[in-house]
Formats: sequence, structure tokens, C-alpha cells
Amino acid sequence: MFGRQKGNSAKEHAKETYETCANSTEIKDTPRALRARLVLRAKANIDLTFIEGARKTEVFEKAKMAALLEGKGTNHLKKPELIEPFKISRSGKGSVLSYIPLELAQTVFEIGGSYQKEGITQERAIELTQAIMDQIALSLGINEEIVVLNFLRDSSDDTTEDDKDSE
Repeated sequence: MFGRQKGNSAKEHAKETYETCANSTEIKDTPRALRARLVLRAKANIDLTFIEGARKTEVFEKAKMAALLEGKGTNHLKKPELIEPFKISRSGKGSVLSYIPLELAQTVFEIGGSYQKEGITQERAIELTQAIMDQIALSLGINEEIVVLNFLRDSSDDTTEDDKDSE
């Protein structure tokens, strides 16, 4: 029980800190170090949320295909959903809890799912997710581009190099 209260307190603190910084009328009143930390946490959150959306969609699609092959309906299957907008990531100082607004997290989750089902291209997934990261950075008063989905960009670079080698 204590662990749950502590977890909820950490979630409340993460959300409150993010919202206070993002909704500040005078961004200069919030220390840049705090805003930069929140942006980096948001980046990690976005990456993890995208992966969660892709993985849950993959599991769902496999279960759906198996049910169809067995002649069963798919009504009993629960569609993938985002549970909450909080993510735990690792940093040099240990585990860190991050928060992004639920609407944005839901969008990132859906982008990950669409990418997994090949409903959108890798480039489009990166573009859409980067736009969300840019929106978050701007709301926190950080003007530098914080690049998300490096794992997709890296695989895109590998593919491009392989394509050049085969020419």
C-alpha cells in the first residue's frame, strides 16, 4: 500500500511540475535547467510510448490473425490502449518518472500502432512524432530541436546506405 501511495505521489509531482512549467506565463521564471530536464524526460516518454503502441498493436494483430485462422471471431479481443501518460526511464542517476499530457501520449501511441501495422511510413511516423516533441519543447520554452525516435532514424540511415551499396 505504501508503494502505491508513493507511486501516485511521484506521478502527481511529475504531472504538476510539467504542467506548472508548460503553463507558466513567464517562461523565464522557471529555471532553464528544470525545463531542459522536463524536455529530455518528455523525449524518453515519447520514445517509450511509441514503442508501447507498436508492441501492443503487434500482439493484437497476431491474436486477431490467429483468431481468424481458427475461425473464431475477434469480438473477444481487446484493442490496444494506452494505460497512462507516465513512463519510467533510466538516466545516469537512476530511474526517472516522466509525464506528457494524455492527449499527446495517446497520439504518439496511435502513431506507433499505425507504423506497426504499416498504415504510415517510417518517415511519416517520425514527422508526426517529431511535431509532438516540438510542441512540447515549445510549451516548455526550449527552442532547440530535440530529436525523437532515433532508433527509427538510425534504421532508416542503414537502409539508405544499403540501398546505395546495391546500386
